[in-house]
Formats: sequence, C-alpha cells, structure tokens
Amino acid sequence: MLRTTFKVTFLFLLFINYLTADAQSGSRNRNSRSALPLPKLVSENGKHTLLVDGKSYLFEVF
Repeated sequence: MLRTTFKVTFLFLLFINYLTADAQSGSRNRNSRSALPLPKLVSENGKHTLLVDGKSYLFEVF
C-alpha cells in the first residue's frame, strides 16, 4: 500500500514539475485556452511509461 501511494505521488509530482517547467520557459502560448496535457499510462512487457504531451517517462513497478 505504501509503495503504491509513493508511486502515485511521484507521478503526480512529476506531472506538476513538467507543467511548471513548461510555464516558466514560455514555450506554451499564454493566449490560448488549450487544456492541460493529460498523462497516459502505457504498459508493455512489464515496463510502464507515462506519456505526457508526447514525452515519455519510464518508471518501474515493484
């Protein structure tokens, strides 16, 4: 249970960090009202990847 909570918290913080870095860099158009990119979990052969706006983040599940 504790490991699952840690993993979910880690993924959430990773996603928030991605959004913060993107906002600080100014690469996102500030005038657009586009929705935030939604993360997508992809699992293949025991490896899990979190896709956010076309970028992949690998993580392991124990």
